[in-house]
Amino acid sequence: AERLVVPNRRGARTKPELLGATNTGDPESLKKFLLWDDWKVLGLLAEGKGGEHGRRLASRSHYRRIFYTSEVSTQEELKLVVKVKRRLGNLLAAEEPASKSWYKTGRPDIPVVDTTDPRSVQPLSHHSTVVKNLGANNQVFLYAKPEDVDNAMNIVREVRKHASPS
Repeated sequence: AERLVVPNRRGARTKPELLGATNTGDPESLKKFLLWDDWKVLGLLAEGKGGEHGRRLASRSHYRRIFYTSEVSTQEELKLVVKVKRRLGNLLAAEEPASKSWYKTGRPDIPVVDTTDPRSVQPLSHHSTVVKNLGANNQVFLYAKPEDVDNAMNIVREVRKHASPS
C-alpha cells in the first residue's frame, strides 16, 4: 500500500496515516479515506494525534523557509544548495523539492494539423518555440526549526557571500 504524505509550503508534513487515514486501493478503504475532511483532521490534531509535525502546526511553530532556488534551478544554484546543506548540518530540518513539467514534450505531444496540407500532422512543440523551450521546475526549499532560524540564516548569508559569482 502506498503511503500518503502531505507536505506543505511551511515545511511541516502531516502524515494522515499517523492519524489513521489509509487508502490501500480497495473500494471499502477508498470510501473510508474519502470521509476524511478538514474537521476530522483538525480534531485529531487538536487531540495531539499528529505527532511532532501536528504539534508544530497546531502551535504555529512550523518549520521556516531559510533558502530556496528559482523555479527552474541553474547548476550554480543546485551547487549552492549542496554547500548550504553541508554548512547547516543539523540545523536543516527539511528539504522539499518542487518539480513539475508544465508541458511534457514526450508522448503524447499535442498533434497539430497543417492547414495547407491536412495530411501533415506534427507535434505542437515542432511549431512553437515557446512550448519547445518550456523547462521543468526543479525548485528546492530548505527549512529550519523556528528556534534555529537566526543561526541558519546567518549560515545561509555566509555561504552566499563566499559563493562564486555566476
